[in-house]
Amino acid sequence: MKKFLILFLCLTIFMSVSCFAADREVTVLIDGETLVTDTPPQLISGRTMLPMRAIFEAFDANVTWMGEDELIFATKDDLLIVLKIGAKEMSVQKASENVGKIVTLDVAPFLYNERTMVPARAIAEALGADVDWIDETSTVIIESKK
Repeated sequence: MKKFLILFLCLTIFMSVSCFAADREVTVLIDGETLVTDTPPQLISGRTMLPMRAIFEAFDANVTWMGEDELIFATKDDLLIVLKIGAKEMSVQKASENVGKIVTLDVAPFLYNERTMVPARAIAEALGADVDWIDETSTVIIESKK
């Protein structure tokens, strides 16, 4: 009985810490401006996930969603980025280059509340920005290289 009680207490503590971490409100700043989204950023496995349109359009990129195939195509200038729901790889290719680069993602894009969520750091860096994380305030700071 004593072992069961200890196990129960440990699980209770673990679950409360996990719930607290998942409920952290994340702020995203792009060039000093707060990114406003209709779906809040999600922290998944230590990665900030954002609605695809919000982050791509913040960089003036054109984004196309192909729902049948669950594919995301984004273009900006001579850059093409391709992602797929559930796939931990992102293709990044410049029109001037024959071969694209495959970027391995820590968290795959996913659907949440009818929104397509993508990893903020991977997208921002593919678009040429610098990204920093301030843990104390749960803030993502993205600085584009204009």
